[in-house]
Amino acid sequence: MNDIVPKVADALFRTGILTYDNVTNMFDEEYANKWCEIMYNKSGHFKYVDSAGGDLQRWLGWLQGARMSHRHWWLSTSMDYYDAKWFCGDYKAHKIYLAANVSADPNKYIRIIPNNSTYMTVTIN
Repeated sequence: MNDIVPKVADALFRTGILTYDNVTNMFDEEYANKWCEIMYNKSGHFKYVDSAGGDLQRWLGWLQGARMSHRHWWLSTSMDYYDAKWFCGDYKAHKIYLAANVSADPNKYIRIIPNNSTYMTVTIN
């Protein structure tokens, strides 16, 4: 794996440049808000409503309107994924503590299964 990407990502996060708030602000204020929302609606109407013919119900779900909430979800999920993969950024602040009374029985174990594809670090004290 290329070692420079995690180092650069962590350095940018520590300096406050590559944070979730800065990235969403850039996408929202410097890009999306400079386009009239009717452009999205007109494009969607042309692609999904006009082309549906008599089968409008099948295509109506694709007409999603403004993309801000999806963009925020996508950025948050992506940043969390790569921070975990490279062990940098905000990942270091996400911790779960588990206290368990485990006997000396070697057949007992703890299984950790994430609900989606991700990277994680497990430390046993």
